[in-house]
Amino acid sequence: MKKSRWRPKLIVKNLITQFDWLDENKEIPFCKLCNTKITGGVFHLNRHTKREMHQKLYISSKRTPQIKNFLAANNSMEYMLKRAELKMACYEKTTQLIKEVLAPFFQKQILEDLKTTNFTLIVDETTDIATQKSLIIVVKYFKEGKIIERVLDLIRVKEGTANALFITIKNLLLESAIPFNNIVSFAADNANTMMGEKMGFRQSSRK
Repeated sequence: MKKSRWRPKLIVKNLITQFDWLDENKEIPFCKLCNTKITGGVFHLNRHTKREMHQKLYISSKRTPQIKNFLAANNSMEYMLKRAELKMACYEKTTQLIKEVLAPFFQKQILEDLKTTNFTLIVDETTDIATQKSLIIVVKYFKEGKIIERVLDLIRVKEGTANALFITIKNLLLESAIPFNNIVSFAADNANTMMGEKMGFRQSSRK
């Protein structure tokens, strides 16, 4: 009598709906939760299902959120509102983290470097769409064999005059105990406020 051939792929495919914990990529019945193969037929699969460890793993797997559920298309208004709220919360949290933690930490390191290091001062004044003026301060110096270029600060200013900008930077250096003589060079755009021979920022810094 000719024995029937074992066709494991066909069997696993047929049983996957009844035993959803079977690994469909295996050629033999294999529990992907317990990471073990199961020898035998339906009886042995049912017996494996009743094992205490398997049941615990199965319950745990059902409680774990599936990534595909988060990626599923959903155009409902409720879903879109929740997504917008989540994005806004992430944005606000990230902004506070940068402003209140990261920025002060790195700025303190830069200021400590400038106390004992010669550096180049690079400045620029800008006006945003709300017509508020700001002064951006960049420093460039040499440290541990490398050229370091960092944004030191972005300061709101009431006026964009050369004298107002000069006083803003002077106060920052004084408050941080950075010697003014450590500035060995200065860079800015060619605007009269910055490079004017009589009333420019460069001229004020020379006095």
